[in-house]
Amino acid sequence: ARCFGPMGVEVSTALAWLSMGLYFIAICSSVILASDVYGVPDELLIQHLASSRALYSVPMVTPGIGIFLMACAYGVDLGERNGCAWGYTVGLPTAPLFPLAVVLFMVYVRSRRKRLNLLPAPDGSPSGERYGMNLGQAYFTTWQDRVPVATSKPTKSSQ
Repeated sequence: ARCFGPMGVEVSTALAWLSMGLYFIAICSSVILASDVYGVPDELLIQHLASSRALYSVPMVTPGIGIFLMACAYGVDLGERNGCAWGYTVGLPTAPLFPLAVVLFMVYVRSRRKRLNLLPAPDGSPSGERYGMNLGQAYFTTWQDRVPVATSKPTKSSQ
């Protein structure tokens, strides 16, 4: 323990365990949400998913936070093993680069989905208009983009 002493080792360990806990939550919530989908009838599935957007984002958000915390834990650990100069100049400053790489990849994939809106449909119109979709809007719950866009508001007589 060279930089922060025993407290640095404890901080590194706590960050690593918190990170692993987030991975555990991601895995367990994925299994729970998969079983939730199996229990919803097909005719209610889109409505159920649309009303549960934040809930269905949990398995996608928690690993990103876990990656950041694990990178911070390694940054602190690097300082404890090799001295403060390494911890402050290499370890902790590079910690945000790992989740940043994941976010940039996610933005790139989203932009590729967004381009699908511009592809021509069989009738020559843009695909997004033809199929009532606006792809490339969501970051985490990408199935939300596939929910048809309402063309008009329901009236009292149609309800």
